[in-house]
Amino acid sequence: MPPVNADERAYFRLCSECKDPIAFEADYFLCSVSTCNRKKMPLQFCSLSCWDAHQAEARHRDAGAEPSKAPTQAAWAKEAREQAESASPPDVRTSTELARVPLAMSREILIVVQKLKDYVKERSGMSTSEKGIVALSDHLRALSDRGIEAAAKDGRKTVMDRDVLPLVSRGMESRATGTIDPDDRPDEVLVVVAKLKQYIRTRASMNTSDSVAKVFSAHIRRLARSGIRRAATEDRRMVMDRDFLPPASS
Repeated sequence: MPPVNADERAYFRLCSECKDPIAFEADYFLCSVSTCNRKKMPLQFCSLSCWDAHQAEARHRDAGAEPSKAPTQAAWAKEAREQAESASPPDVRTSTELARVPLAMSREILIVVQKLKDYVKERSGMSTSEKGIVALSDHLRALSDRGIEAAAKDGRKTVMDRDVLPLVSRGMESRATGTIDPDDRPDEVLVVVAKLKQYIRTRASMNTSDSVAKVFSAHIRRLARSGIRRAATEDRRMVMDRDFLPPASS
């Protein structure tokens, strides 16, 4: 946020590359890549050579330098004061307020049931409890809520794989090697994508990257393999809800 004494500011912004000041009403450049133009932390460049240096480091596949014009000092100071006046007090909640979903949506199955049952059967010859499917769906909803919060903190309106990957990776490492078991079917999706996207849109009016369903699918398969092992230790032929879910801390 701009400083409170905005009228005393001598320049518009600092160049993100060379750190030289960009004067009010001066020409400058923005990167065309959206992730470089976040509202809270935009990147700006005083010259094409500085943008070229940024591009060489960022290695964007398809990017350009977009010409822009710095505002007048008076216009910038007015905007700064308006931002300061509309800022939330420190004691107000800053986390995303999630909307309630219809009861039917809160109970929907988010797993492609037959694919999961076939996966468990092929690996172990075991059957899968219906309660286990319900528990996994509830688990994915909880992970989606946390992914929404991560996306909101990053100032995005799309939940992406990087929002949920830290959540599903935690607690899944092998005690022997400290690494996560490789996924044996990385391209197979076990999540009902349309329902997952609708849940996230209803909760937070956010979009969902297709990569999220792939991350969740790999997570489900890891939970299934872990559940098979748990069921086997109790000499059972059915994987149950208590076998599927990871520890509460994960």
